[in-house]
Amino acid sequence: MATMASSTFTASHLTKSSIFDTSSFHGTPVAPPPSSSVRFQPTVKASSSSVSMSSTGGSNLPYDLQNFRFEPIRESIVSREMTRRYMMDMITYADTDVVVVGAGSAGLSCAYELSKNPNVQVAIIEQSVSPGGGAWLGGQLFSAMGPTFGAMMMSGQKAAHLALKALGLPNAVDVQPELILAAADSADTADA
Repeated sequence: MATMASSTFTASHLTKSSIFDTSSFHGTPVAPPPSSSVRFQPTVKASSSSVSMSSTGGSNLPYDLQNFRFEPIRESIVSREMTRRYMMDMITYADTDVVVVGAGSAGLSCAYELSKNPNVQVAIIEQSVSPGGGAWLGGQLFSAMGPTFGAMMMSGQKAAHLALKALGLPNAVDVQPELILAAADSADTADA
């Protein structure tokens, strides 16, 4: 388990108010620290996996990135957890009625339309980790991803637009004329 052995940082109370102090959206404001400088030092117990924090008054020095220390973690632990999650999803969703091959705009639209029927179990198989064609991620085992349609022109593909709208995903571009350097028709090219 990766734990942090020691770190320090300085927190100073500012009298200046901000929108975060009054907005309930950002949660309850934290009370100011008792002194102008607080030093946090995590204490790791060798016999348990719990981590406790102790707060003591410290110097006015800012935190130093050279003081961050992490215990080494075995790659086998990380790999085992990634594989466990992936295989649990495979076992859960292995019983399916329809398999859609490809998670591009057509595959996602097809799977979405098929999934409207509650009696049909749909699974999507994608070669790469880029559902929708625009989300280029690392080569890990991803089992729960959201679609990203990237910078594709999808005019006239009503099913895809309806799917994005039903899922609450944006399916339009907010164009601001002052930010456009050049525009072109599909048959022309433009140099910026």
